[in-house]
Amino acid sequence: MQPTLFSIFLGSSIPFVINIGTFAIIRKIIVQSPEKAISANIAAFIIRLILYAVALILIASLLEVVFSAFVLSFFVVFIFLQIGEALYFQRFFSSQKSDKTK
Repeated sequence: MQPTLFSIFLGSSIPFVINIGTFAIIRKIIVQSPEKAISANIAAFIIRLILYAVALILIASLLEVVFSAFVLSFFVVFIFLQIGEALYFQRFFSSQKSDKTK
């Protein structure tokens, strides 16, 4: 695999795996008790930051990656996943609100 493609793959897969894992945990917590939404999101954000730091340190020290391709793909995927998660929870809570008014 070419170094640039490998860097793009790593940069895309790290935020995807971390976000999907923490999103599944947050969703499970919020479905069970919606009042814990803010604390669950804050805890998940802190966990994500720690996991991102560990992953980036390991990759930077152990692998040779094309830095610009890695960072660009990392941030593009990270931003889209954050937007997607925000839109999901907005829709989830708006449906919860409309269910209570009925």
